[in-house]
Amino acid sequence: MDDASLASLLLALISSTDISDRRPYRSARRRRKQKSTMALTKRWDLQQRARRPVSNMEKRVRALRGLVPNGESMELHGLFREATDYISCLQARIKAMEMMVKVLSDGII
Repeated sequence: MDDASLASLLLALISSTDISDRRPYRSARRRRKQKSTMALTKRWDLQQRARRPVSNMEKRVRALRGLVPNGESMELHGLFREATDYISCLQARIKAMEMMVKVLSDGII
């Protein structure tokens, strides 16, 4: 089978199975019922998600998001990167404060 006949066969198959313009008939009552059922299903899903047990990893990530500035708006990769930068910044602050305490305590005595 050559490429031209294969291409024409594919085009014929696609054109014969194209049903995108056909839409099944649904009455207004059926659409309203379907919408209300979907709303109940969404509400039930939200309730189930609220009840599901949270893993230890999710608890730790949530705690980390609370500690890192602007952590709530970051994705996980960015959160970890920002947490490492924040820790190094805090360590530098601690060293600076320790040096200040040492200088001030030596000067007073």
